[in-house]
Amino acid sequence: MPRQNYGRAPLDRLEIMEKESRLRKEINSLRYKRQNLITEIIQKRNEASELREKRDTLNAEVRELVGKGKAHIKKRNELQGQIKSLKDKRSDITQGIGPKAEMMRSEQDKRWRLNRAARSTKEDILADFTASLKTLFEMDLSLRDEVIMVEMIMDVKKRYLARESANEVHDTIRDGKKEIRKIQNKASNVTSKIISLAADGETEHQAAMELFDRKDELSAESQALHDRYIGMTKEIRSISKTIDDLSREIDEHFKDIKPIRNKLDRARITRREEQQLEQLKVAKNKMETSGKIDLNDLRVLMESRALDLKGSDERGNRQKGKKRD
Repeated sequence: MPRQNYGRAPLDRLEIMEKESRLRKEINSLRYKRQNLITEIIQKRNEASELREKRDTLNAEVRELVGKGKAHIKKRNELQGQIKSLKDKRSDITQGIGPKAEMMRSEQDKRWRLNRAARSTKEDILADFTASLKTLFEMDLSLRDEVIMVEMIMDVKKRYLARESANEVHDTIRDGKKEIRKIQNKASNVTSKIISLAADGETEHQAAMELFDRKDELSAESQALHDRYIGMTKEIRSISKTIDDLSREIDEHFKDIKPIRNKLDRARITRREEQQLEQLKVAKNKMETSGKIDLNDLRVLMESRALDLKGSDERGNRQKGKKRD
């Protein structure tokens, strides 16, 4: 009987199998790299999500601080508006002081001149006048002395009238001072309100500045987180591109494997059919020479018709395919 060669594969079949094995190893290596990158990109996406949430939280706090700061600024500006109105009011009040002060300076100069002319108090002048009259009427004076005494009496009269005028001017000055003090008191009351509002305005200003300083700190933190987030998204895009490249490379390898796999499948089918034909030949030979066959030979003989038809069809197709090649 001829030697059966069921287990030996042709050299080209071994080369094809080795090529398939190399491609599958490369695919597994690429899949391993891709899986590691997928794990890394998931981690980075989680980190990026945390950075984005922290950044958004800080931005929300910044917006809240800005809103509160603007409210304080608005209140400060309102107070400054009230202060301006009060300053205008105070200016209107104090406008009356200037003319009155100028008038009082003039009256004071007048009083000084009258006081100089009077040279004494009203009581002293009256005493001098009384003494002069008594001397004139009670004492026996010469004509010349009487003329001198009358002149002295007229001088005392002038001094008395100057004193009366000085006293009237003094009363005018006193009343003017009272009016100026009233005006100053009104202006002082307005000034007190201005000082109080200015203190409130400064408090509002300081509160706004503290909020804006805190806003600047949080904005800087938010910007740092945003920069890290942008850097992380760039890394994610780069890793994602690498994953896509690996996936395309894996797909290309699978495309390369497909014709190899088809060749191996066709070779396996051909080899199985050749083995079946060989088994059929052996079974027929046994039956023709000895008339004795075992169950396996019987099965081969029973299936021989289907095998013949299928085998002849597939061999015919292969021959047509080789002619096309």
